[in-house]
Amino acid sequence: MNVPHRSDKNACDTAPVGHGLTIHLIALLLPIALLVMAGQFATNNYQNRSNAAEAAKIYTQAQVLLTAERIETILRATTVVVTSLRSFVIDEPDSRMLEPFVRDLLDQNKTILGIAVAIQSSGRGNRARYWYRNDNGLIVYREMDDAESAFHQAEWYAAPVASGKSEWTEPYFDAYGAETNMVTYSLPVFARNNENAALGVVTADLGLASLQDMVDKLAGGGGGFLLSRKGVYLGRSQKAHILPSTIFKDAAAIPSRRILGERMLRGESGMITSEATNKSQTWTAFVPIRETKWSLAVSYPMDTFLSGTDRQSAVLALEAFAGFLLLAGALMAVIWSVIHPLVVLTRAAQAVAGGDLASPIPHMRTRRDEVATLARAFGGMQRALRTYIEDLERATAARERIESELAIAKEIQFSLLPDTKADFAGRTDIDVAALMRPAREVGGDFYDAFLVDERRLCVVIADVSDKGVPAALYMSMTKTLLRAEALAESSADAILTRANRILARDNRTCMFVTVFCAMLDLVTGELCFANAGHNPPLLGGTDLSWRFMDVPHDFVLGPMPDSTYESRTIRLAPGDIILLYTDGITEARNAAGDLFGDNRLLQTLQGGESEAIATLLPRILTEIDVWAANCPQSDDITLLTVRYVGG
Repeated sequence: MNVPHRSDKNACDTAPVGHGLTIHLIALLLPIALLVMAGQFATNNYQNRSNAAEAAKIYTQAQVLLTAERIETILRATTVVVTSLRSFVIDEPDSRMLEPFVRDLLDQNKTILGIAVAIQSSGRGNRARYWYRNDNGLIVYREMDDAESAFHQAEWYAAPVASGKSEWTEPYFDAYGAETNMVTYSLPVFARNNENAALGVVTADLGLASLQDMVDKLAGGGGGFLLSRKGVYLGRSQKAHILPSTIFKDAAAIPSRRILGERMLRGESGMITSEATNKSQTWTAFVPIRETKWSLAVSYPMDTFLSGTDRQSAVLALEAFAGFLLLAGALMAVIWSVIHPLVVLTRAAQAVAGGDLASPIPHMRTRRDEVATLARAFGGMQRALRTYIEDLERATAARERIESELAIAKEIQFSLLPDTKADFAGRTDIDVAALMRPAREVGGDFYDAFLVDERRLCVVIADVSDKGVPAALYMSMTKTLLRAEALAESSADAILTRANRILARDNRTCMFVTVFCAMLDLVTGELCFANAGHNPPLLGGTDLSWRFMDVPHDFVLGPMPDSTYESRTIRLAPGDIILLYTDGITEARNAAGDLFGDNRLLQTLQGGESEAIATLLPRILTEIDVWAANCPQSDDITLLTVRYVGG
């Protein structure tokens, strides 16, 4: 193609565009650019998948530990019930008192399916008294004759009588009562002065269906199963397997199950990569259940964690391809400028001056005069401006992406916080209000307030040590764990001790969290609380006076698994208020760098008029804003307050 030229003598002749030069430059530069982009894409993709795989391991290990801890809590509760039943049978001479005692045990322990007392009785032969729940949840009683059912040969009777100690049975089908698959915990009963020969046994049954539902619920989005000492499935997500299926029967379809089963039966804990029935790869973490010598496994498909990485890789590939196309276009523009005649220099310079940075500038390769120098100068200016704008666009896109991720993390943080207004609407014995204003960089503050039962209210406020997305993830795990432990434990110190033990396991990043936890009896006003390195709450009375509560100064949760926590108890009077807060309140700074501090917070509350707690929190926030003036907020500000009204 020829470029038109002017006919006067001052015009510059044009030269045809040489395709050979174009092909040469493209063949030299584009493969290099393609290799660089491909290498960068491969490196980023590998790193993203590695990070996702590591996150999958950590999450799977945490889930199996949490699930095992909950199951062991239920099993320990079952052994306590049977032990108390044996003591009652030995110590209570009046057999008529047995039935109301057993029914009371079943009413208080919904996870137990049935309770049996099988004691030798002179004149009546071997008989077993059995109370169990039917399909409608009603407690049914029946008496079994050994001559009819031969229960003395059953494992739940024969094993503890022979060994003289407690026994958990293998799974079996109960054809004489509940008519379902179950396992049984049995204790031998001895005469007061003779522990050499057992008179019989007392037992408690757990239904395999309830164990299976428990594993499904606690394993969350993954799959899980329990194995007995002999490898029989006790409860598992794949409900097609019923008694007497074992893990080794799966080995033909899934060879890795044999290795997993052998390690689980040896009482090991660990994690393996295995293959599911649909040939997909999964992470499987397993731990022993010490109470019964069972073993628990929880599995998550790798695709669950890698799907997001694959989508991100596809987006990066498209971006790399688009960048390559842009680079190819820029290279063609450079080639065009190299062979462009001088006659278009003025027009190109005017276009650049008008803001058209894509306008080609001819490079006067054959000339050594001022016009060639000017052409080179304009070309350099154009490239510099284009590079600057491209760098600016990339920086802007990166900043917008980071801000988007932080916004998502904030949404996660807020989605985990309870709606106190809705949760406690209609209650007249308490008044609960909360407020959180996050800093620009996502922090780890959170609070929780929920009813453990109709009589007890649990309140929690906490502050995670880190910032950003890691803090938000650690916050979500801690909040979930504290709520689960509060539903299982009755005292604040036990909740913090058990939560700390779990958080400290495999805490490679050494993150920690300060926590104040309290249990309020809504009938008596008794407040039991424990503190893990958190700011002391404020207590306000009906006389409008405020003071800091005297709290234990125990260690934070997370770093040390053996930390223990002290609980203290006070009694609230009707109308008393407790105000919980994080250090974003007391460490707010003004332009001079001074902290808002404990004293200023106390002064803000003292001497005020009686007001609803819903207006108290905004008033505190207003005082902080006035103090800080235009200084940016550096940490999350969180407030939670509870007014005890009483019955």
